[in-house]
Amino acid sequence: MKKTLQSSQTPNKDKQSQYPEAVPYDPMAESFDPLPVLKLIGPALWRYKMLIAAVTVATLSLVATYIVVWPSTYQAEVALIAAAEQDRERDSFYSTWAVFRRNQINDEIVLFGSSAVLKEVIEELDLTTEDTYWPPLRYAGYLWSESFLGEAWTDFKNMIYPPSPSPFAPSPEAIEIGRAIDNFREGVAVQQVGNSNIGMLVVRASTPRVHELANSVAETYLRQRRETFQQEATQAYNALKIEVEKAHAELITLEQQMEQYYTENDMLLMFEKDKIEIGHFETLQAMHTQAHRDLASMRAELASITELLTTVSQEVLSARQVQQSPVYAAYEQQIAQLLVNKQILSERYRQTSPEIRDVDNQIAALKQQMSETASDRTAVSSVVRSTEYETLAARQKELLVKISAKETEAEQLGQEVALRQADVDRIPQKMKISHDLGRTHQALERKYILLQERLMTASVSAATAGSAPSTLRIIERAQPPEKAMAPNKKLLVLAGAFLGVVAGSALAILLDIKIGTLTNARLSRRSGSSKLYATVRSNASVAPFILTKG
Repeated sequence: MKKTLQSSQTPNKDKQSQYPEAVPYDPMAESFDPLPVLKLIGPALWRYKMLIAAVTVATLSLVATYIVVWPSTYQAEVALIAAAEQDRERDSFYSTWAVFRRNQINDEIVLFGSSAVLKEVIEELDLTTEDTYWPPLRYAGYLWSESFLGEAWTDFKNMIYPPSPSPFAPSPEAIEIGRAIDNFREGVAVQQVGNSNIGMLVVRASTPRVHELANSVAETYLRQRRETFQQEATQAYNALKIEVEKAHAELITLEQQMEQYYTENDMLLMFEKDKIEIGHFETLQAMHTQAHRDLASMRAELASITELLTTVSQEVLSARQVQQSPVYAAYEQQIAQLLVNKQILSERYRQTSPEIRDVDNQIAALKQQMSETASDRTAVSSVVRSTEYETLAARQKELLVKISAKETEAEQLGQEVALRQADVDRIPQKMKISHDLGRTHQALERKYILLQERLMTASVSAATAGSAPSTLRIIERAQPPEKAMAPNKKLLVLAGAFLGVVAGSALAILLDIKIGTLTNARLSRRSGSSKLYATVRSNASVAPFILTKG
């Protein structure tokens, strides 16, 4: 097997040896030697030194144009400190009065560049777009729009696509203010210092007055913040004041309704009169029942006396004599007793009470009976009425009078009970209406008290919102800048010179490669039908001798 391989490799070696290389193999040629490369680049750079110089000059001209045309950028910083996220003493002090307002720090950072703040600063300091910060690309676009070519291009577009007129189109002044605000916003930023509560309000602008802009932005934002909270507190106070007045008017109206209702229904102290009325009603019911019982008892006694009178002789024989009528005397005795009872009852009841009226009715009835009596004295001869009969007859008459008076009393008590029954039946409805009015009054009173407390808090907030501590406060104002932070002229010139030399050198090398001197590498890569057999170099100062065929 090995012989076969060797026999197969031998003819190839012999074949290669039949065609020797035109240039002998040199192992040193495969190593990289920078010196020859420099020797090749150096002459190329020397030959195109004017090109390198021209490119460098052009680059420096562009740098100079940028320095002259583009506005300078100045920077100023205002040191701010944020309130601690957790401050129990301060929160406890301000929690009652609601005058301390806290925003998120991230929101505060964004609000520093709000349009309201920047517009007020622009108007206050009389700034223009030339004074604000110009981002490079935006300024390039602005220069293009203001240049002759840019205006011509705009006119050409408007001629092809004419803009439609709109009543809402902004005026040139509004466009200028909007551009100034946008540029101003690009130059305002708040940067946190490490993990501390201190931040730096960084303001960049194209005017050396940038420190005035920075201080004005910080002061304007903090002032607008206080004014916003003060306006909010004032609006809350005005709104609450209207609601308090409404609640007070509703409360007064309800109290008037309650007063009128209590007056119409004789309600004194939470149904105290009704309680007395119920007690009096129960007393009347008891008296009415007792009157019927007494009436029944007297009627039974009257029936018994009437039955006895039928069995007793009316007259008896006796000597003539004059004596006082026992009926008249009994009437007088009863009237005297009733007057005593009336005097006793007057100490407990009013003159218009049923008890007094009952006594008066009895007295009137007795007087009526006395007026019907024929004489105060009766002449008695030998024939006289029986004493027993007279006593029973007197008792009968007395019972008739009492029954008549008791019937009148019972009738009056019945009417009084019926009248008081209607009043007593109305008491639950009166209690319900009174309770409803009381509940409504309590609700309105709680509402009024709550609104009054909120109004007091709002009034304190409105009074102290302007002096309440803010989430952020200024600890160091901005100072005038010593020089512009951009452009850095020295750095730009050095960078422009370096880039010009590098770009010119690269262009010189490319030109040298394209149309440079003759070398072995270029001969090996030449175009055409001629074949290269060998190159002969006698010494370094003589160009190589080229042997070709064709």
